[in-house]
Amino acid sequence: MIWLQATVCLFVWLAYGLFLRGRSDALRTRLQSLSRNQLILRGIGGFILSAVIMLAGLWGISAGGGLTIKGLNEWGWPTTALLGLIFVHIQVLSAAAMIVVIQRDS
Repeated sequence: MIWLQATVCLFVWLAYGLFLRGRSDALRTRLQSLSRNQLILRGIGGFILSAVIMLAGLWGISAGGGLTIKGLNEWGWPTTALLGLIFVHIQVLSAAAMIVVIQRDS
C-alpha cells in the first residue's frame, strides 16, 4: 500500500511543480527588487528550511503513528502529501531566488 500512496503523492508534487513552473517568470520579476544578499539568503535558507520541514514532518508522522506496517494511515497520507507540497513550494521559491542571482551576475 505504501508504494501506491507514495506514487500518488509523487504525481501530486510533480503536478504542483509544473503548475509553479508556469508562474516562474512572474516570481522572478518580483524577486528582482531584492538585493543580492537577500536573494542568496532566501535561496540557501529556503533550501535548508524545506529540508528541515520535510524531515521533521516525516519524523512527526512516523512518531505520531501515521506510518504503520501497512503504509500511511488515514491522517498520515494527506499530511505527507501536504508536507511534500510545502517542500516543493519552498524549493521553487529558493531556486527562483538563486536563478535571479545568476542572471544578474552573468
